[in-house]
Amino acid sequence: MNKTYLTASLRAIKTSLGRFIAIVLIIFLGVLLFVGIKSVGPDLQQTLRQMFDVQKVSDVQLLSTVGFDKKDVTKLEKLKGSKISASYSIPYFEEKKQLNLKLYSYQADMPNKLTLVKGNWLDKDTDVLVDQKLAKDYPLGSQIFLEKTLKHTKYRVVGYVTSPLYLSLEERGTTTTGDGQLDGYLYLKQNQFVGLPYSLIDITFNDLIDVDYFSNAYNTTLDAQITTLKKQLNMLKTRKIKRLQQQKQTLLAKQAKIDQQQEFSQSTAQAQQLQQAKREIQAKLSQVQQASQINYVLSKRSDWPGLVEYTSLSDRIDAIANVFPIFFFFIAVLITFTTMTRMIEENRKEIGTLKALGYRNAEIASKYLLYAVLTALFGIITGVVVGTYFIPSIICMLLKKQYIFADYNILYWSTPIILATLGALIATLGSCSYVLLKELHEKPVELLLPRAPKAGKRVWLEKSILWQRLSFNQKVTYRNLFRYKARMFLTIFGIAGCSGLLLAGFGLNDSLPAPIHKQFGEIMHYQMIATQNISQKVIFNNHEITDALAIDLFQANIKRKNKDTQTSSVYLFDQKGQQNLAKFITLKDLQNHSIKLDDRGAIVSQQLAQSLDLQPGDKFNLEVDGKTYRIKVAHITQNYVAHNIYLAKEYAEKCGLVSVNNSYLLKTKKLNSKQEEKLAQKLLDSKNFISVNLVSEQIAKQKKTTDNLGIVVLIFILLSGTLAFVVLYNLTNINIAERQRELATFKVLGFYDREVTGYIVRENIIFTLGGIVLGFLIGNILTWFILQNASSAMILFPLIIKWPDYAYATVLTIIFSIIVMYFADRKLKEIKMIEALNSNE
Repeated sequence: MNKTYLTASLRAIKTSLGRFIAIVLIIFLGVLLFVGIKSVGPDLQQTLRQMFDVQKVSDVQLLSTVGFDKKDVTKLEKLKGSKISASYSIPYFEEKKQLNLKLYSYQADMPNKLTLVKGNWLDKDTDVLVDQKLAKDYPLGSQIFLEKTLKHTKYRVVGYVTSPLYLSLEERGTTTTGDGQLDGYLYLKQNQFVGLPYSLIDITFNDLIDVDYFSNAYNTTLDAQITTLKKQLNMLKTRKIKRLQQQKQTLLAKQAKIDQQQEFSQSTAQAQQLQQAKREIQAKLSQVQQASQINYVLSKRSDWPGLVEYTSLSDRIDAIANVFPIFFFFIAVLITFTTMTRMIEENRKEIGTLKALGYRNAEIASKYLLYAVLTALFGIITGVVVGTYFIPSIICMLLKKQYIFADYNILYWSTPIILATLGALIATLGSCSYVLLKELHEKPVELLLPRAPKAGKRVWLEKSILWQRLSFNQKVTYRNLFRYKARMFLTIFGIAGCSGLLLAGFGLNDSLPAPIHKQFGEIMHYQMIATQNISQKVIFNNHEITDALAIDLFQANIKRKNKDTQTSSVYLFDQKGQQNLAKFITLKDLQNHSIKLDDRGAIVSQQLAQSLDLQPGDKFNLEVDGKTYRIKVAHITQNYVAHNIYLAKEYAEKCGLVSVNNSYLLKTKKLNSKQEEKLAQKLLDSKNFISVNLVSEQIAKQKKTTDNLGIVVLIFILLSGTLAFVVLYNLTNINIAERQRELATFKVLGFYDREVTGYIVRENIIFTLGGIVLGFLIGNILTWFILQNASSAMILFPLIIKWPDYAYATVLTIIFSIIVMYFADRKLKEIKMIEALNSNE
């Protein structure tokens, strides 16, 4: 008996294969998107973790303005629980190719191990390894001439490498030579750096080796270690200054002795000798004086070029994954739950027959539980496998063009898989169990009889004048809509969910690039920032520059009690600058009202204010070069990328901050990238400026990040469209299956096929239009919520949904509805009137 029942159960799947496939597809899509998107962030993070481990990446790098001698290194080696590695790092401008380079020393056992991309490792003393970004500039086997304090001047290119210090394939950060933008790096044997103090120290902390870089524990422990390190550096600085002062006293004593000898000198020759000795002492005194200005620059991994962009991309994808896929999966679960429930309710007669034949409840339930398990297993397994590999692979394939990783770790992550599995099982087994418990408690006689149809009621529309103008078919349609409200609301919400997902996808496509357009189009109106050489008087006589504004621009740490320290650009304007500020920067408050800079306080960008919980009237600490200034907030201004603070010179001086007008904001004619670079080089060649930064480069950098998120959005749109089609198809099938006797009755009464189809189509049009309107609301809320999660302290994504987005979502939903109606029409024509009417006999 059980074997026969099992066979009948499997046959039921075959006879309703369309519904079986639809349920599997819905579960598959939900699991695919949820597991796929939720795996991207962990995959990117694991790839970075593996690089840190394999390439022995240091936790901290230490630079000194005067370098480190052997005594300094010995002192630092006494730092408990740390491993110290001293090396050389020298900025170098290569005049032949006009490239800003950084020369590093290479040792086989050094931290931050290189990856050889092509060629060979260093063998001879005159070999050099080249940044792979510079492969076109320096072919393998070519010669590089380095006129620096190195052992040799001519080196041969033997290989191309990537360094974990430069995660991005393009970004190299800044340098102190040329235009200030580093073009690439070279590695030479350590013995080539002769007679120089060490310029770079890498530090690895033992208690961080096994700590996850992305955990709070890592940052907490690192901050504690850095605090200890800074104490050690202060002691080192004190000792070094003391030694320099002693040296200075010795030199001054020698100079005084020479002065005395010059006073009593009788010989002219003895006087070209004493004077020469005095000049040498003065030169040494100058060196000692400069060396006394010791400053240590400490950088963490997060300060290295490319790493912040990589980790922020991972964080943003993970933030998006916390909203969109969950809502998507919720819609999938809801529709699956409904489908399984309706399927069992359709089989009331069969369940009653089986109970009458003596089958136990467990045996009857096994058919439906088997059906639920099979749909869940097919959907979960295929969804997990395809989601885990398909979505991360596409994103990682794009990232290979931007970052140094040759391969990315694509792994199965237990948390999203378990959550997706639970959701799918709740939708299938949960719905089965819920309905079976209810149905199996009824007696066979009750199950063999059809449920009594809902009593017809007068609807509110009948009381209006409009009712008399409706045709008979229209009146029947509206009566049925309000008679079966649960079915109406379920269908409308199902369509609304899918329409909302589509709108959210298109909205994200517009919102994610919006910070670039708003920041560099609506707020910033200049094209260049030129850092002035203070000793030069600047006169702009270049026809490509249309306007210039002198400012003081610098970076500062912004602190407030119990809040994380933030880094911000600080703009200082004199009176002339304040009068012309609007030409270069638009300042508006959060209510979109224009605000002016004055001597009442600072204007602070909105993301900085949010990070530090600042309101107008509050105060914060602005730290510059070790000095702290107390600043009051006058206004909060709209801002979308990075942190900015604007100060009037009068107010800055009240706070003790002196403005020196070290930079210019430059407006230019419309130039392409090559013309901009040419103009920047002209400015540098004039010797009036030490660096020129192009706004277009900032735009390009931000655009790369949003382009990476663009592929995620495209996947959302494609899968949302697929889900919308499957949901519409499934809901329409349920609607037809539930109403076969009703539709057969229409046919018996003489309704033509097109009239029966029109009966269903009219309902679907109402459902679709209602779902689309509700979907607009859902789409806006969903997009806003995703953007709130994706925004960070350094970038704000505004909600931008343009009218074409509404049009696309509407048109796609209508197209899917039309296609579904086509299949529904064919199904309605296949209804056999006698069988349908006798189905309850």
